[in-house]
Amino acid sequence: MVRWEIEKFFGNNDFELWKIKMQEILNSEALMPVGLTHVHKNEMLDKARSVIILLYLKQQLYSFRMVENKFMVEQLTEFQKIIDDLGNIEVKINDEDKVLLLLSSLSRSFKHFKDVLLYSKEGTVTFNEVQTMVKSK
Repeated sequence: MVRWEIEKFFGNNDFELWKIKMQEILNSEALMPVGLTHVHKNEMLDKARSVIILLYLKQQLYSFRMVENKFMVEQLTEFQKIIDDLGNIEVKINDEDKVLLLLSSLSRSFKHFKDVLLYSKEGTVTFNEVQTMVKSK
């Protein structure tokens, strides 16, 4: 049995290099069951790559944090890109979850702003409305 030692991806190492290492392991004949056709092998590899990409994008989304020393519009664009990338692989994130994720990613200086939006009794607020309000701050 062949064993590979590859560091886990935690977001602080180089994703592209990690991805290349993982693809090499996945492409290795040693991991493939005997008797697989070329078509089945490619299907398995495509599914494995899809899972890797999905996990990477979800990790980016749930760990996204805004910082004080960067322009807000730039950070909102980064956040939206992650949402769009997930949408491109058919992961649906409802509007309410987008609002909560965006509010959670805001820095401490937005504490009062977050509290007002989360606990106000005026009804629900949409993701686009929150983005617009954050840009105006």
